[in-house]
Amino acid sequence: MQEPAKARSKNQRHLLVGLVPVVITIVMATIIHEAVEYFFGYRWPLLFTITLYISVYLIGDRTVKWLLGAEKVEVESHPGVHWPRSGPAGQAGNVVVLLAFVPSSLLTLLNPLQLLHNIRQFLGQLKAAARLVEMGGDLADYKNKARYRLPFDGSWLTYNGGQSPEISHSWNLLAQRYAYDFVIADEEFGRHQGKGNRLAEYLCYDQPIVAAADGVVVSVVDKIRDGLLVGYGLANFLCRNLAGNHVIIKHAEGEYGFYAHLVRNSIGPKAGDKVARGQQVGRCGYTGQTLEPHLHFHLQDQPEFYQSLGLPIQFTELEIDGQAADENFKLARGHRVVSLTP
Repeated sequence: MQEPAKARSKNQRHLLVGLVPVVITIVMATIIHEAVEYFFGYRWPLLFTITLYISVYLIGDRTVKWLLGAEKVEVESHPGVHWPRSGPAGQAGNVVVLLAFVPSSLLTLLNPLQLLHNIRQFLGQLKAAARLVEMGGDLADYKNKARYRLPFDGSWLTYNGGQSPEISHSWNLLAQRYAYDFVIADEEFGRHQGKGNRLAEYLCYDQPIVAAADGVVVSVVDKIRDGLLVGYGLANFLCRNLAGNHVIIKHAEGEYGFYAHLVRNSIGPKAGDKVARGQQVGRCGYTGQTLEPHLHFHLQDQPEFYQSLGLPIQFTELEIDGQAADENFKLARGHRVVSLTP
């Protein structure tokens, strides 16, 4: 166990390295943009605006890492680099995906609702970092209070996530440190049929999502529309909620399941309702900030998303890559999983 002062410093540094450049970009680039227009009457072309945001982000990112002495984390190559890209943009190649994703991502900085969510995330995770220190600074050996099954039936692919810094979903975002993204993929890891430019072509889209354990629903968001054109590599710069439609369920004291990116109007239970393990709670969708349909699932220690700490989860009664899994097995990206729960 780390000493409290060292643990606090390390956790705060990780958090600041990840989030401060975003805040700097939002504030400084907006000030520059508006000041030039106000004092000089110059209206920025869209390309210049995008270039401004990229430049400010790169400068801010490097500066923050230098000032905070950020530790370098060796990230393992994602197995997805060998999987086929989705949609027309993916078939056109990585350069096309990049040209679509980067400009649309920067446009999210002009969305006041996403700005608000980023600020809430930044402030909330500072509180979470302090709480992590109180819990010892390391949750790697955390044992679940409830027994969790996979939040779906059938065979799915663990597209993203793991329980170490090298393979984590988002190690510097404490709420999502132990999160997983799940999709359905064929034997060649393709996630859709046809061209992949229609939601109905995606294998996981509209599939039932079930409660991972018994619990009580604490909050529901269910009115968010689908994202922008699927399959073209566009970040959803118009979305009103980063998680899209989602449900948070209290499964045990200090353990809340977070089920995100669900289909609009698909969440049946309401806040206060009891749900049973394996009961359908929604359908896999394409809402919020996502490039293709998938289920985002994680366990957190509080009902409020932005102030929570992500918790490791041990799934029970499942098959991993064709073999029955031990309950202590740590699920990671690239694993194909099947629930053995009837």
